Amino acid sequence: MKTFRYRFRKTIFYMETSLLNENCLRERRPTRKSYPSAAAYADEVRQWMVSAHCWMICHQMASSHSYASFLAQLSPPQSLPSNSPPQQATASVPQRLIQQHTIPPFARRIVAEGIDFIFAFAVKLFIVYFLVEINVIDLDKYDRLLSEEADLQALINVTQDLFPIEILGKIMISIVEALCISYGWASMPAGSTPGKAVMGIQVVTCYEITPIPGTDYVRVVRDLNVPFKNSLLRSLFKNMVINLLFPISTAAYAFNYNRAVYDLAAKTIVVYM
Repeated sequence: MKTFRYRFRKTIFYMETSLLNENCLRERRPTRKSYPSAAAYADEVRQWMVSAHCWMICHQMASSHSYASFLAQLSPPQSLPSNSPPQQATASVPQRLIQQHTIPPFARRIVAEGIDFIFAFAVKLFIVYFLVEINVIDLDKYDRLLSEEADLQALINVTQDLFPIEILGKIMISIVEALCISYGWASMPAGSTPGKAVMGIQVVTCYEITPIPGTDYVRVVRDLNVPFKNSLLRSLFKNMVINLLFPISTAAYAFNYNRAVYDLAAKTIVVYM
């Protein structure tokens, strides 16, 4: 009798357990949801993807914060002894920009150089006038060039006497041009000389240049302003070498993007403002 009761209770227990498991599975079974159109289904999937993406971002942020706090506990900050030498500050890296520019035609640069030549000639006249006033240059000995006694040797002597003055004038003009390109002057922005400001062009540094397909623009990796040493190198190269060898020096401008030899040496390029 006891054995029969035990088996009966055991059978009832198995039946109740199976019914309970079946109800749990039925409750956990996902319900099918019908969508009136494919657009509604796509919206539902899009919302699910946005929710999943937000959850992943939150999970990554929580993991990174937990890892950072774990590292902070492993390596607490150590105080330096008072007699330890101070740490040297790391050298600041110059900030470089990536901008889009348009390359001006070569004719515009020639007109700008012509305007700059007028200003340079005025500076040379001022230098010569100053040297005459302090009696460094004697104009009386140059009167022989206008007389009938002038010969080739007299012309050579005058040229030799004026050569140092010409070099001094070119150096002064190069320094003034470099200052204008690096720092600007008055209302003239940095990167421009008087002629370039009139023609709407400027000089910028160029570490890398990439053409943009389908447009007239180029992408230039540059500094905010041209360093003074680059500007001085560019001006000295142009005034002392290129202009001295004119018209042979016109071959120095036959490079891509209308760059000259001194532009390549100084890592510069002429662009529109």
